[in-house]
Amino acid sequence: MRVPFVARCLVALSCGASVVLSGCGTTEDTRDAAWIAKEVRRLRDEAKACLTRFQQKAEDPSVGADVSDLECYVRNHKRTTELFPSPMECPSCFARYGEGLRMLAVYYRTLSIKQNQESSRQPGSAESRQLEDLAAANEKKATGLYQKALTQFNLHLRSPGPIDVRVYWRGFECSSRLERYKVALEYLDLYEKNTRLVAAEQKRVEKWRGWARTQYDRMLRRQVREELGG
Repeated sequence: MRVPFVARCLVALSCGASVVLSGCGTTEDTRDAAWIAKEVRRLRDEAKACLTRFQQKAEDPSVGADVSDLECYVRNHKRTTELFPSPMECPSCFARYGEGLRMLAVYYRTLSIKQNQESSRQPGSAESRQLEDLAAANEKKATGLYQKALTQFNLHLRSPGPIDVRVYWRGFECSSRLERYKVALEYLDLYEKNTRLVAAEQKRVEKWRGWARTQYDRMLRRQVREELGG
């Protein structure tokens, strides 16, 4: 299904302390607006602390990454979106929540790949079958999280506020992982239309556009073969 997008100026937005001044979360009651601004700051600070813990543990082989820290990061950003009835009131809240979901998806996808690799080293064993089941479950989690992340990025792009340019690449990644290559191409097109690209970046866009087009064409040919075969 085609996702409608509207091209906008690209300015990275952070609500934080500027919620009231920027119109991000404004209400008729200024005390309510002030409280919301304070709460957004608090939740973002907590999210940052969670992500820092996750990264520090991941860099320490004796400890290892703790997914609960990453889930904490996602949970706090989700709460910021719940403070607003619409993405229009805080576009960056939805972009940040989407990024947290994407990061969590990457975690589970990476875990799934490692489990499949480990399973292939001991084919036929009970341990191998268990690892295959775990890998399949984690891949399913990753797929669901990529879908949720893409939804948040789409909401961010539909808002009237400035767009975080990083969302274009993140949306491209999520769309690609979900094999929604037409949407992935739309994200690249928007990035190109709304960004002044230097030569190296233009080359990067063309590289991934070619890849996505190839994948999209293959998917269409596969669908045609399946329909004819049926």
